[in-house]
Amino acid sequence: LLLVVIVGMVACAFDSCWIALTRVQVHAAADSAALAGGTELLPGLGFNVTATPDAIQTAATAAAVEFAGRNPGGDRNSCYCDGSRDVILGSAVFDADAGRWVKTPGATPYNYVQGNLHRDQAGCSAGDGRLPLFFARIFAIPEADVSAFATAVILPANGIFIEEGSDDTAGLLPFAFRAEVWRRFELANKY
Repeated sequence: LLLVVIVGMVACAFDSCWIALTRVQVHAAADSAALAGGTELLPGLGFNVTATPDAIQTAATAAAVEFAGRNPGGDRNSCYCDGSRDVILGSAVFDADAGRWVKTPGATPYNYVQGNLHRDQAGCSAGDGRLPLFFARIFAIPEADVSAFATAVILPANGIFIEEGSDDTAGLLPFAFRAEVWRRFELANKY
């Protein structure tokens, strides 16, 4: 009897880890989609706008779909992203009084991209179907739902100017790094 309980616990732990791993992979794919789509918003922002909102939407959606697909998602080598359903563009402003972002989907000029990735569509064979489980089938739970979303917001900036020939550096990157990782990088480049 104890052996049955132990096997059941191991089976439950295995499927739980499988779900957690897939959730991390799908979230990484959503992050990738949002960041890739966000880089395509730049021609539509600022004083020197060089692209129409339609062109921005097309480019941002294509980039988000492509980069989501470069990530695995559980039993799939590639996360599925439906550009018309899973990629949302709009305008976002930070409400300091409420301490949160207020997003308006579809509003222009676009300054945010949100990637919503799914493994929770029952009966779907497009790549966003439910995640198949291994041992939970014994308990009549053959699949699990996994989904994640990520949003990238592009904010206006004044920029940085360093005189030509100067040894000064800005010390900034276009993406965020943990401070200790950046310090190790700076130290490695000094020597």
